[in-house]
Amino acid sequence: MPIKQWEIGREYRRRLKQAFDREGIEIPFPHQSIYFGEASKPILAQLLNDENATSP
Repeated sequence: MPIKQWEIGREYRRRLKQAFDREGIEIPFPHQSIYFGEASKPILAQLLNDENATSP
């Protein structure tokens, strides 16, 4: 039915994610490495947990 496609799509993705979690399958995300020539050193970054995050 019209407009129901959004609800169906959300439910499909929810069930798919639950099935992946049960099977231990991780969903990858895009990432990029940027280099500024040979002499540059990598920039170190750290992911913080929500409990350690600070508000700007």
